[in-house]
Amino acid sequence: MTVSATQTAIYTPIDTSTLINSQYREVIINGTRITGRVEYTANYAAYVADPSINMKFKRHTAKKDFLIVMLMHYN
Repeated sequence: MTVSATQTAIYTPIDTSTLINSQYREVIINGTRITGRVEYTANYAAYVADPSINMKFKRHTAKKDFLIVMLMHYN
């Protein structure tokens, strides 16, 4: 979980650091199933990730699809 959160942080766009600092991890245990999530509480995370909105990122590793990039990386 920590590795996924750290990797996701690499792709997260940074301007004022509000978005990256709003990241949190959640682990849910349901019997034998363990589910982990990395989420952002900043209310504009979805706006930043919206493909229809053109943005220029300062960080060269930032990705527009930072919210889903880790799903693809580990599948």
